[in-house]
Amino acid sequence: MRSISELPRHPTEIYVIGSGRSLQYIRKDFWKNKITIGINGIYKYYPIMYGITQHTSLIQEMIDDGVIAISPEFDMGLYSRPREKIIGEYYVFKHFNNLLYDFSEKHKGYLDIDLSDFDNPETLVVGGITTSAIHLAYRMGATSIILAGIDGGDLDGKRNQDGYPPVIATAYMHTYEMQPQIDLICNEVRKRGVGVYSLNPFNNFRLEGHKYEPSKMLGAKEKQKNDSIYLHENRYDEPKEMFKFVAAHAFNGDFAGSVCDFGCASGEFLYYINQIAPSATLHGVDCSKPLLDKAIKYVPSAQFKNGSVLDNHLLPDDQFDTTFMSGLLCMLTDFKTCFNNLIKWTKPGGSMYITEMFNPYPVDVLVTYKESVDFDYDRNWNIFSQQTISDFLKKNKKVKSFAFKRFTIPIDLPRPDDHNRSWTICEDNGLRSITNGVGVIQYFYLLEIKL
Repeated sequence: MRSISELPRHPTEIYVIGSGRSLQYIRKDFWKNKITIGINGIYKYYPIMYGITQHTSLIQEMIDDGVIAISPEFDMGLYSRPREKIIGEYYVFKHFNNLLYDFSEKHKGYLDIDLSDFDNPETLVVGGITTSAIHLAYRMGATSIILAGIDGGDLDGKRNQDGYPPVIATAYMHTYEMQPQIDLICNEVRKRGVGVYSLNPFNNFRLEGHKYEPSKMLGAKEKQKNDSIYLHENRYDEPKEMFKFVAAHAFNGDFAGSVCDFGCASGEFLYYINQIAPSATLHGVDCSKPLLDKAIKYVPSAQFKNGSVLDNHLLPDDQFDTTFMSGLLCMLTDFKTCFNNLIKWTKPGGSMYITEMFNPYPVDVLVTYKESVDFDYDRNWNIFSQQTISDFLKKNKKVKSFAFKRFTIPIDLPRPDDHNRSWTICEDNGLRSITNGVGVIQYFYLLEIKL
């Protein structure tokens, strides 16, 4: 085991190769006699010189295939998972203490990276292995870095090249959330005089008739399932108990200001607000066009926008008096981008109301799950602690005050046939708690933020 600082330098073009679908249209002999860094399992399909992975289980396979293997010191960058015994020489990089991105003890967020240590010869950015690979190419003296198969989306409805292992195909490098970090690292490399480009296998950006669609955020599969549920439900005149709880804290009678519900789905909450605060100017944002089409039918007075709360260019600053968001944080692995955008879009003196599972204990829980019949763990059920959220909000000068208010459901919810839906259980203290098939007790709180 050797340090990456001992790797040879290559003052020429270095290609960083992912597993994106665009690789399907590049001849394999194109890669001959080129300096290449392959990400995760792509070495099985192309003549790769260097292979980089956070999955240390792949290192032995790389070595056996004649690939120069590179990985973090611990499996997946976690302190608690040491590497398996490996026969042969390989290279490691540091990823804690003085590292730019700590993937384990303190989840800082994809853009909260200390770049002051960028030129340390023994460290690489960790979070998404694509960013580590780009950083490695820079470290090895590349005059230009060419990205191939780093598509950031789907081509003709497919994310990866044919045959790529499904368990690896869910890698972060193709998700909506990771793209900002890739952009950040590419820009940092460019500041140091190294060009970063993307290899387009087609004649031009028309893609010769192929269809490209950017990836949705991690957890999109779960949202798609929820979308189907909301499309077929009609509970507009039977508001959820959570709606009543949130509205009671947000409004004291009618309200004449502007309101936006982020992740508004089919508009049920906006429909309820329209009943209790008819003077409010209503807005809704959701990334599902079918749900927005349904919302428009039921809340025609509202203005809707198709987009993601993670897109900081989605809306102008200081847009709304009051903003709401419910049930979205659990699908995200980085809450900071979302919170920063909501704060930016809410007017000074305005209020934000975020309803979510917030852990009352100082522990952040990142859960990835799947249905038993599925192969990929590609759904999230994450729970950020009140302590982590509080520490973040205290550092933001725009935040004047905030408070967590426990929601205790006043009615029983029977256990449904669909184990993805929630039901109530009775605690020892006689209060009801909410759970579902993930098997986690859901401590729901309303986070009220005053700006």
